[in-house]
Amino acid sequence: FDTKEEGRVFMVDFSGRSVMFSVRSQGKDLVPVPAGVFPCYRMEVRIRIAFLKTTIVYWLSERPPHFLVKHTGKRGPFTRTYTTTLDSIVAPVP
Repeated sequence: FDTKEEGRVFMVDFSGRSVMFSVRSQGKDLVPVPAGVFPCYRMEVRIRIAFLKTTIVYWLSERPPHFLVKHTGKRGPFTRTYTTTLDSIVAPVP
C-alpha cells in the first residue's frame, strides 16, 4: 500500500472477455462515511477494455484486514459517477 509502483493485471472476466487494469497507491486519506471516520489507503484502478478506459478509486482501511470503506467510479464513458460507502460495522474492528 505504501509504494507508488503501478501493478498491471490481466484477467478474464466471467463472460470470457479479457480485461487489463493497473493499480496504484495514491497515498492516505482520512475518510468520513456513515460508519465513522477511517484512516485509509487511496488506491486508483485504471481499467482498459477495448477502447474503454475508466478509473475507479478505492479507499481501504489502513488497519488489517484492509476492508473497503468507500469507492467511486463510472460504469462507462457516458454514465454518471457513482459512490459506495460503508454504512455500518457489525463487529468492532480490533
